[in-house]
Amino acid sequence: MSDLRFHATLGQLRHHPLLRGLRVVCYAVLAFALTFVELVAELFASFLLFSGVLWWVALRVINGLSVEGEIQHLLRYFPSRVALGEHWVTPSELIHQGLLLLAVLAACRTLNRLVDRNL
Repeated sequence: MSDLRFHATLGQLRHHPLLRGLRVVCYAVLAFALTFVELVAELFASFLLFSGVLWWVALRVINGLSVEGEIQHLLRYFPSRVALGEHWVTPSELIHQGLLLLAVLAACRTLNRLVDRNL
């Protein structure tokens, strides 16, 4: 009999207005955080992918050009990698990071849909 009373109490607690309100607030904070990460990832993923692809294409075009010696000497100064602090950035790394951010974006959207269903 005491087990039945305990389960009934848990059921009543689950539907208590304060706990429901707390649950809604927790899901809202989680949805906000996921949406924020989603928007930042979407912004930077586009930028990194676009920059990496343009840089990669520019390198291929410059390496494929057959021009005079003076001009070819100047084209050698076009960088194939750039140092940002102690970190070297290459076109393939920019593309890779952009694709990783797209994966983060997809994960955030999926988790956001799950949060919406639970809310």
